[in-house]
Amino acid sequence: MIILFPILVSIFHFRYSNIFFGLLFSLLTLGLANTLEAARSGIQVEDILVIILMQAGVSLILLGVVQHFLVVKQSLNQSVKHNESLLIQNVMMEYLNKTDQLTGLYNHLTFQEYLNKLIEQQGQNEFPIHLALLDVDNFKGINDTYGHRAGDLVLQDVSMCLQSFVKPNDFVARYGGEEFAIIFAERSIGDTLETLDNIRQSISDRHYPELENKAITVSIGIEEYAAGMGKEPFFSAADKALYTAKRTGKNKIVKYAEAITAL
Repeated sequence: MIILFPILVSIFHFRYSNIFFGLLFSLLTLGLANTLEAARSGIQVEDILVIILMQAGVSLILLGVVQHFLVVKQSLNQSVKHNESLLIQNVMMEYLNKTDQLTGLYNHLTFQEYLNKLIEQQGQNEFPIHLALLDVDNFKGINDTYGHRAGDLVLQDVSMCLQSFVKPNDFVARYGGEEFAIIFAERSIGDTLETLDNIRQSISDRHYPELENKAITVSIGIEEYAAGMGKEPFFSAADKALYTAKRTGKNKIVKYAEAITAL
């Protein structure tokens, strides 16, 4: 057992070089031991060679077993790496499918899916939901005057501003173009309006070197969900409020009830 110790150590570490030298060392040791024993007991040289060959055969069998384990280990490692790679790819694909690449916010499709689920939950257990639609004022003029790159930087900055004001229960998405949507869940109308006004003010206070150090403004329309209202009327009301905010001077927040009065 002591003589086989180098091979056993090599097997434990799964290294070919260690296995080879361990095997060689063991065979030399066994050969020397058997030669000395033969000198004392009068065993023939042929018998010594047979013993050494048998020992070499056993060692080769052990080497074959080790090689098999090495192949299995390598295969398992490759399988694990492949599965990890697939998992990372799936996570990245799911992320890309749910988010807008320019801003990192949720995209239009994810917004629709989330709003559907939220309204379904609200039907089972009533809680306040407010939908705000936000549009960057005169955005076409920004692109036409300063280029689309400047427009992209504005959209990215607005996105970061929105994210800095929302709470964990809120949901922010780039709805399309220069339009954003924010869903406020489990917030009072007063808290929601205060947050929106802070957003509006924060955006109007910024100045952009890409726009010759000029500022931008946003218009916001908001509606509160009523039980049984449904998604389409809910969104349509917020959209009409946004349209009224744009039509009546921009850089303001308009509730749907106010929009109806203004029409």
